Amino acid sequence: MDAATAASGDETVTPEVGDLSVCLACAAPLEFDAGRAARWLTYEELAKLDNDVRGQLLKAMLVILTNARIQSTRPVRPRARFEQNDRPG
Repeated sequence: MDAATAASGDETVTPEVGDLSVCLACAAPLEFDAGRAARWLTYEELAKLDNDVRGQLLKAMLVILTNARIQSTRPVRPRARFEQNDRPG
């Protein structure tokens, strides 16, 4: 599942037809097609995967969604306030 990002550190890695991945933005399970484009897997396709592969996909999806949730609930740091003498300009 690391071909799209070359997570192994080998920059020449390219996904093959049927390779699986997970979208880092929305956690959608993806499969690469012949044009090396990623497409969403259907529920039926997910159900047909081996339990180990499906489990890996679900773990990756959970991590992405959990991280997104944590990021969205973090308080925003207030901007540093300048002292009267430290203001630019």
